[in-house]
Amino acid sequence: MFDALFKKYKRIIFFDTETTGLEPDKDDQMIELAAVALDRDGKQTEMDDFIKLSVKQELPQKIIDLTHILPVTLSSKGLEEAQAVEKFIRLMECGGGSLLVAHNAQFDLMFLCLAIHRNREYGKGWMKAFNDADYLDTQTVYRDRHPFPHRLESAIALFGLEGK
Repeated sequence: MFDALFKKYKRIIFFDTETTGLEPDKDDQMIELAAVALDRDGKQTEMDDFIKLSVKQELPQKIIDLTHILPVTLSSKGLEEAQAVEKFIRLMECGGGSLLVAHNAQFDLMFLCLAIHRNREYGKGWMKAFNDADYLDTQTVYRDRHPFPHRLESAIALFGLEGK
């Protein structure tokens, strides 16, 4: 299934974020960063980390209702943003090219990019690794081939991937 992609990429990274809202340039931030990386040789690496809120940020009730992530979870189990981003960048740095795959990728990439920028003193070279990767938006592909709704849950149900 992935043979053609692995001719070009050493690693394919499927990822998703949960956020406090829709506008990273207006103080919304990531609260969860999850990824599954598949290597050419069949190795699979996973990460799923909560991210602590910044001092000025609160978790809106609508986000709690949507994600079921609680403020106490972020404060007790959350990493600092730089730590979570560093783990993600390490997944990307595989010496052979990475393909980042997400549903509505622009949204997730925007949050990642701004997090990398905010932590640039901590993570030298992160932006280069981020910019050197290619990305694929599964929502765009799904939208071209299937009727509304174009939510990730719709694609999962259509392809029988529940629970995987």
